Amino acid sequence: MSESGISVIIPTRNRLDDLLVTLERIGRDPYPRVEVWVGDDGSDVDPRPILAERFPHVRVVRSEKRVGPCELRNRLAGMSSGEVLVGLDDDCHFESSEAFAAIARHFAADPQLGLLSCRVRRPDGTLWPAHRGEPIRETTTFIACGFAVRRRAFEAVGGFDPAIFRAGEERDLAMRLFAAGWTIRHTDDIVADHCESTADRDHQFIHGHALRNELLFVLRHAPASRLPLRLIRQTASHAVFCARHGWWRALATGLAGFVRRTPDALRRRRPVTTRTWRRFLELGRDPTDARAADGPAAADRKGQLCEVG
Repeated sequence: MSESGISVIIPTRNRLDDLLVTLERIGRDPYPRVEVWVGDDGSDVDPRPILAERFPHVRVVRSEKRVGPCELRNRLAGMSSGEVLVGLDDDCHFESSEAFAAIARHFAADPQLGLLSCRVRRPDGTLWPAHRGEPIRETTTFIACGFAVRRRAFEAVGGFDPAIFRAGEERDLAMRLFAAGWTIRHTDDIVADHCESTADRDHQFIHGHALRNELLFVLRHAPASRLPLRLIRQTASHAVFCARHGWWRALATGLAGFVRRTPDALRRRRPVTTRTWRRFLELGRDPTDARAADGPAAADRKGQLCEVG
């Protein structure tokens, strides 16, 4: 099979220095069929002049009004042309200079592969997942700072949900891909170094969004028989995490946001079958960790993943 064209899509806001590093690292990858798109989410200073001077091949789209990374990724995907979309955060880049070729090989080898999840390294050196499992394995979990998705699959399920804004968009997209029959796989061999810039990173703001979006995810997708208990468990999980950290603002804003969005979520409710729901949760568990990917026992880990962005 011929090499797939790759479109790198990067949402950014007020992180020009981090973005410049990410773009410089992308430029080291020799893969021949790559285009790079940057979406600026209403940064205080327009980055286009500097980007045009430093990286003239990079295509930049600016939104004067803040719309969130979900909407920006969808816009960039619609403007780009690659068969495979590679999503990076503005403060994240792949460890290897040959990551794009590895990504292309995965999609060429499996026509049903909808999304490829990569391993993520945090600034302190810790990795997600924490331990290596099978080199390539089925999953329903990924982190949007470093992933790849087949354009055809992404467009077929409608892309990211703009209403999510940020924090939790991965799970919603993964569910829609999974329910539509696309395969989601994780590889430990492609590592994304996430620098976790401190710019534009209000942890309580992010966690509040994560709480709201996780409850809305359950309301939108869970089978009726699982819905009440799952909502209680997820609320309790986040409440415990917020209490431990004194994040009362995150808890209050998250619950208030959930209440405000409940009517819309009920209108858009598309519950999956019980079998699909159970399989989705099973595949979302870390095979090297006995704890589930959701629920009270995973509150600390969930809180950490909510910080990605």
